[in-house]
Amino acid sequence: MAVVFDEFQDILNLKDASTTLAVLRSKIQFHTDIPYIFAGSIRNRMDEIFNNPDSPFFKSAITINVGPLDREVFSGFLQAKFSKGKRRVSQTLLDRVFEITQDNPGDIQQLCGAVWEVTSYNDNIKEDIIPSALELVFSRELKGYEAILSQVTGQQLRCLKGLARLGG
Repeated sequence: MAVVFDEFQDILNLKDASTTLAVLRSKIQFHTDIPYIFAGSIRNRMDEIFNNPDSPFFKSAITINVGPLDREVFSGFLQAKFSKGKRRVSQTLLDRVFEITQDNPGDIQQLCGAVWEVTSYNDNIKEDIIPSALELVFSRELKGYEAILSQVTGQQLRCLKGLARLGG
């Protein structure tokens, strides 16, 4: 048996994060026969937990950096999944998906799921379908984006608009 905490850095979003970390650490330090895996995708937040001398978890874990998935292997996997559903995807489309998502596996899956939904059986899917797939993704994420924007100040919103105009 092993215990896995995924996106462990999110614990820092709790109101009493420091206390929660301290209590958790005080309990698990005596579990000598149970391996714990703390996974997270935001490196600086994970560093805050494990490399900050003020943190209860300071130097209590070994850091293993996992790089991006191999594009060739992931492409083969995705092509097989599309093929199983009677769809053919071009490597050009997959290369563009990797580029847009910056090789983030969750985002790749989300965008490929949208590509799937905006296509049909026996389609030979090419890069020109991406705008429709992105539109579907954005429409699903709209409420979340609106919630985030409702919490920013006027100055922050002006800054975001300026960055968007500059392409940033």
